[in-house]
Amino acid sequence: FLVTENENNADFSWNLWKSTLNRTYTSDEEEAYRRSVWINNTEYMMRVNDEPNITYSLGWNSRSDLTPDEFARFRGLDRQNRTSIAGAFGSTHLGELSYNGKLADLPSDWDWSLADPEVVTYVKDQQCGDCWAFSAAGGLEGALAVAIGWTTSLSPQQFVDCSNAGSCDGGEEEDAMSWA
Repeated sequence: FLVTENENNADFSWNLWKSTLNRTYTSDEEEAYRRSVWINNTEYMMRVNDEPNITYSLGWNSRSDLTPDEFARFRGLDRQNRTSIAGAFGSTHLGELSYNGKLADLPSDWDWSLADPEVVTYVKDQQCGDCWAFSAAGGLEGALAVAIGWTTSLSPQQFVDCSNAGSCDGGEEEDAMSWA
């Protein structure tokens, strides 16, 4: 994508973004509004990416034409009186790991995406307030991979459709894991 320093670049980048995501709008007015939101988000993204001391970068995604309030619906978890994982499952024990070396010899960080056996599956795209289902699927994927070496991608949509743990308006990963 091109930087939106002038209107031609902005038009090109906007049209490329829409094309890449197969994005359409119901009216010219809606498209004009979404484009202005996208421009504001793009300018924010560029300011953040220009910061010298950040360790990440922002980029366009399927939410780039949403306002902060609209995006907030994807983060609607409100926990109330939930049990712990151990309470939900009776235990958090999945096996024994031991290390007989010195703590100082361990790496200061670890990239699970490079682990052998493979532990991290591909990035998935949340479409509504179903973060709980993605959390449950990712947690179970990682736990199974570390515990028994079984790496496969689980379906967050199956939790939404089948588990009665929640919906697109929120849910509980503990309930989804109990169902699994």
